Amino acid sequence: MFKKPVVLTLAIIFLMVFTSAALAVPVGVIIEGPQDEYPRYLELKIPASIENGHTLIPLRTVAETLGFKVKWHADSRKIIVHGNQQVIEMQIGNNQALVNGDSIKIDPAPYLLMNTTIVPLRFLAESLGYSVAYSDFWHEKQVDVYITPYTLISDAEIAQINQTNFKEIPCVEPAPGGNTYYILKKSGITPGGIRLGASIQEVLKVYGVPRAPQRSWQYARDWSGVLNYWGTFIPQSGSGTWIDFEFRKGRLVNMSINR
Repeated sequence: MFKKPVVLTLAIIFLMVFTSAALAVPVGVIIEGPQDEYPRYLELKIPASIENGHTLIPLRTVAETLGFKVKWHADSRKIIVHGNQQVIEMQIGNNQALVNGDSIKIDPAPYLLMNTTIVPLRFLAESLGYSVAYSDFWHEKQVDVYITPYTLISDAEIAQINQTNFKEIPCVEPAPGGNTYYILKKSGITPGGIRLGASIQEVLKVYGVPRAPQRSWQYARDWSGVLNYWGTFIPQSGSGTWIDFEFRKGRLVNMSINR
């Protein structure tokens, strides 16, 4: 007499599982490791997924692509990631990790899927010294997550470019990244709050590590040259946004955006 409710309950559970899988948004992982000349989509045997706002990825594939070594201790179910003066210790089911000896909370805790350790992407990448960015701009039904050794300028920042603060200059010939240049006006201000005359330290504080010329925070206060940043992009397609900050003796004299 209890068979029908049980069958109905199982049917509802299976429906929820398959509906959830069908509605899951595909996640592309774009990565630039030490052996990569340019960023690329990372091939994963177990696809990245987004659960409760957390992007989850297979630990070993990502860590080794970034140049780190991974050790698995079966008896204690512990994982150690090390390299480049970084050591991360994790344990399956434990939401506390050690990063260079400091206790850090992981949400969710590492778990096993098809004999593969799954961990939150942001925790892993940032603990290893990399930057993380997200974009749903380039694909209708896919979210891209970027793991890079430099900071990407967000889609939200690029979307706030307007003619009040920027002068639009159409390109005569097609250029990488788009057909339009935007130049910061003398009276303009960037969405991040930067004006012409700002110091290089102020720009670095707002926009983070540039892609070129040096992927570093360490620039002299009187440095002259151009800091190049990227917005989000499709790898090796020519589609993206490029941002240049030009400095003279440590002060911003020009900012241009190529879209």
